[in-house]
Amino acid sequence: MADDPKESSAQDDGKTATYRLGDAPTLAPVPASDASFSAAPPVTTKVRHIGDYELLDEIGRGGMGVVYKARQLSLNRLIALKMILAGDHAGASQLSRFRDEAEALARLQHPHIVQIFEVGEHEGHPYFSMEFVEGCSLAQKLDGTPLPPHESAKLVELLARGIHYAHQQGIVHRDLKPANVLLTKGGAPKITDFGLAKKVEGGSGLTQSGAIMGTPSYMAPEQAGGKKEVGPAADVYALGAILYECLTGRPPFKAATAMDTLRQVVADDPVPPTRLAPRTPRDVETICLKCLQKEPYKRYAGAEELANDLRRFLNGEPIAARPVGAAERVGKWVRRRPAAAALLAVIAAAALGFVLLLDRARREADSRSATEADLRGQAETQRDQADAAREQGQDALTRSLYEQAHSLRLSRQPGWRWQALESVGQAEKLRARPHREDHPPIAEADKPGPSSQLPTQGELRREAAAALLLEDARPAPPITIAGTVGMYREVSADGRRALAGFVRLPEKSGVTPAIPVAGFRLFDLSDGRQLGELLIPNASVVTVALSPDGTFLALAELGHREVQLRDLPGGTPRATLPALQSMAPPLAAMNNELVFSPDGRYLAAAQGDGKKSDVFLWDLRDPTASRHLARVDAPVGGLSFRGDGRALAYPAGGNKIALADVTARGEPKVIELPLPLVRPASGPNFPRRERLAWASASSLLAVACMNAAGKAAIVFWDTDQQAEQGRWDGDFDVATLRMAFSPDGKRLAGGDKEGTIHIYDIAAGGEALRLEALQPGGFGMLRWPADDRLLSADFTAVSFTTWEPSGASLSSVLASGKESAIDLAFRPESRSLAVLRGGAKPEVVLVECESGQVRPKVAVSADLKPDALLFQSDGQRLALLGKGQAVVWDLPDWREKTYSLAAPAIWRRGVSKAAFPADDRLLVVEQTLKDKQVRLSVRDVVSGQEVGPGFITTLDQNPNLGAGTQALLGPSIPTILSADGRLLLGCSGSLGSFSHNLISIWDVASGNRLGELSSPDLGPPPLMPRMSGLSPDGKWLCHFHIPSNDDLSMDVTQSRLRVWDVPNRRLHWDMRLSGSASAAMFSPDSRLLAVAYGEGFVELWDVQQREELFRWQPLRVGEIKHLAFTSDAAFLACSSEKQGAVHLLRLGNLRRRLADMGLDW
Repeated sequence: MADDPKESSAQDDGKTATYRLGDAPTLAPVPASDASFSAAPPVTTKVRHIGDYELLDEIGRGGMGVVYKARQLSLNRLIALKMILAGDHAGASQLSRFRDEAEALARLQHPHIVQIFEVGEHEGHPYFSMEFVEGCSLAQKLDGTPLPPHESAKLVELLARGIHYAHQQGIVHRDLKPANVLLTKGGAPKITDFGLAKKVEGGSGLTQSGAIMGTPSYMAPEQAGGKKEVGPAADVYALGAILYECLTGRPPFKAATAMDTLRQVVADDPVPPTRLAPRTPRDVETICLKCLQKEPYKRYAGAEELANDLRRFLNGEPIAARPVGAAERVGKWVRRRPAAAALLAVIAAAALGFVLLLDRARREADSRSATEADLRGQAETQRDQADAAREQGQDALTRSLYEQAHSLRLSRQPGWRWQALESVGQAEKLRARPHREDHPPIAEADKPGPSSQLPTQGELRREAAAALLLEDARPAPPITIAGTVGMYREVSADGRRALAGFVRLPEKSGVTPAIPVAGFRLFDLSDGRQLGELLIPNASVVTVALSPDGTFLALAELGHREVQLRDLPGGTPRATLPALQSMAPPLAAMNNELVFSPDGRYLAAAQGDGKKSDVFLWDLRDPTASRHLARVDAPVGGLSFRGDGRALAYPAGGNKIALADVTARGEPKVIELPLPLVRPASGPNFPRRERLAWASASSLLAVACMNAAGKAAIVFWDTDQQAEQGRWDGDFDVATLRMAFSPDGKRLAGGDKEGTIHIYDIAAGGEALRLEALQPGGFGMLRWPADDRLLSADFTAVSFTTWEPSGASLSSVLASGKESAIDLAFRPESRSLAVLRGGAKPEVVLVECESGQVRPKVAVSADLKPDALLFQSDGQRLALLGKGQAVVWDLPDWREKTYSLAAPAIWRRGVSKAAFPADDRLLVVEQTLKDKQVRLSVRDVVSGQEVGPGFITTLDQNPNLGAGTQALLGPSIPTILSADGRLLLGCSGSLGSFSHNLISIWDVASGNRLGELSSPDLGPPPLMPRMSGLSPDGKWLCHFHIPSNDDLSMDVTQSRLRVWDVPNRRLHWDMRLSGSASAAMFSPDSRLLAVAYGEGFVELWDVQQREELFRWQPLRVGEIKHLAFTSDAAFLACSSEKQGAVHLLRLGNLRRRLADMGLDW
């Protein structure tokens, strides 16, 4: 709006020109007679008012006029007021130009042209008022710094549309430049200073032939040359010059003097913008250079065409302008510099001869180079194709490895776990490898179908976690023992040696000995090597036993009362055990049995006639201590020593077993079992009657009994407590059952003629692993000599297989018992888990996760009806809440205090209605119903005082529910209390039809309702909402939404889990559940969410990412109702109210295993 404040003059061909100095001078010829004038007085001296305007400040002064900031008093608005400097001394040309500018502005009403308001005269000073633009000029904004290309294009587009409007009104500006473009505070451009504007339809105007008007750096060539016809094309040129400066930070032409600049405008081509600003897009450079063409007809036909082309560029469309060709550029250069062109032609002609001489050699070299380039190009193409094929092949291999791991897990073939982990590890390495930019990973868009996609890291993590958490066993290659038979076979306690009988047929055919075993061979089971051979004269052996260390054996021969001990491998006699008084000569193999104690000190023998049997015992260190233990009404079969060798168990007939203390004389203790024992098998392939097995050195004894269906059921009997500890109905064949305890006594392997190994977890009370159909024809032997080795042999005992069980290193049963676990709670900042057990004698047990050590149990009164455990946030106290009472223990000495609850606590599974902050308050939520209104209150159990004023909410009766159902539901609104006791959240709605679309949030201390969590698009309300948990940081609330059917029964198939972002009052996550959800809990850092299901599995989710991390199935059957995290989330515990076992997941160890594979979260 304001002209530049400095003035100067220059002589050119005898004509005087006055111009303003700024970013570029403005040239305007003025006759000498008009050159002198009296300056308009500044605002600060005499003139303060001009008509209706109060002058506030001078904001610009130029060669012809001055501009003030003023206030129009009648309208109370800020305006810009421009006056002619000369006032009443102004010449006719000055007054005419001033009037022309006012008239030009008055004709223009456009958002990008400064608007004029009024024209007048005050004391001989002509003036006009116009729009005041409160901002800066484009020149001030640029100040030598370019604008981004798109911003530049958009700004010039707006200027072009304003100039096009002026051209439509017959006005040519002729002095467009950044200084005459004002920017509003919002950045919108407005064109000002129409002092040199020309009326197109007005004839000659004031311009004389040869007059140079405008700013040199922005003049069109025809304007700079002083031509008479200067039209709209000059404004198009100026717009191009402005665009050039916006792109590069400088005008297209700028020399040391104005005259030099004018010569550049007329004679030189502008430097392409991309040379000054390499990031300039080619299209916007083409538009700019088209505007700057020397000939007007080569520019855009009008400002509107320029604006439209800029709009095409901004929209990403093809532009209409085309770059100047090379031939045209050469022609223009020749016309501007003919002498230089002629000299260049002479030089070219002189060089032509030399070039022709070299041309032949060059062509030959080019031919060779082209051939080499073609060969290189072909090689590069082939290499690129090979790289692409290799990339695609590796991507396909990645998907194949993932699918292979998935298929292996579903097949559960022995050894699948190791194979699946190897496949997942390879797949993750391939997935995470760097991909070439021109060969991105296979995506669904490239090749439709899920099989073409790379597996995600989450998919690979879930497969790896499944393999790590599920048990398996892989077999080593079987060891075949040649030349032996299955009638007699023994394995050393460490599983390293095997003893097997062999047959030596006589040379004369048709003659077969009555007892076919001619001797024994000793083998190394690591490689099948034969270590020695023991021949038996007359082939008379009826029973044999191998010592635990495999260095000697005991055998009994046909017709002999004594038992022989022989060293191995040679069979050298070691000793002959004296015959006991009641011992008769053995008659047949099926009526005799020999068993060593685990320490090798004792040897037990059973001898019978098929109906009754005698049990004998030798002390190998003191033969005088040997004795006849008992005569029982049971066939031979089932001798079993305890792991410490101090007790011997054997069948006593029917459902009875006898326990003999081998260290002291006395009558054996007889135990009656709830089921009868299975009868031993008979025949040459059953020399060991495995009906009893001890769990290592513990008091747990496994007894093979017969259930009502005629199948073998294994009863676990605690010989110290004289009580049954569990039962395994494995559906085994009673005649061919084989069983063996793991070395730690926690698991039992069982197998029969079906050839499948079943591994039972005693503490968990369920089957942990099943190895399907491994031994066709069944098992002749099962031994578990070490944790990592399980040994099996077929019925013929010529093939031994060693199995490597994976074990359960990442999950285990922490505490087991008959009584159900009502609740769980980890002590903060520790690995101690409190377990509340119900039953007739409720108790609280504290268990250490690392060692499994159980602290002294604390009995609880059954009248309390205990329901929930709660640790104080600092771990110093433990609270037990029940009906009408709360019990608090000070730890670690378990000092007890009992408090009364004002109203019975109503607990629903998974709903936290209590808080135990570190400030010694124990807070519980109470609800009372009166006149369809429920009053919610929070009470400090310790002081007995209510915290805050409480809350009132309406609870309408549901007409669809009967009186019995309403009484069952009671006046209970699902609520949840934050860990610090500051917030209470509760559902609203009618009894039996609560709406999860409205969850209220209250401040406990003030009683104020802080807000609501609601969404109208969540479907029908559930029969009973299940609010499951508030994250420890108070950010997330999760609850189950289980819709009701028409008959008001819960439709668990449509169950959903919803997670709310509490601070932002919005639904974060709405997930369809995988089954019947039963509980949920956030990790202490609020990052993870564990969701438990009635089908016995737990899912772990990343809350923020809404991603399932993995699934853990601790129970084959049963509903998981309780979850608990340690403070560091290194352990996750769960339990079922129908089972006494508490299952523990070592989450920290699992994460480390996954991190080793690059799959941590």
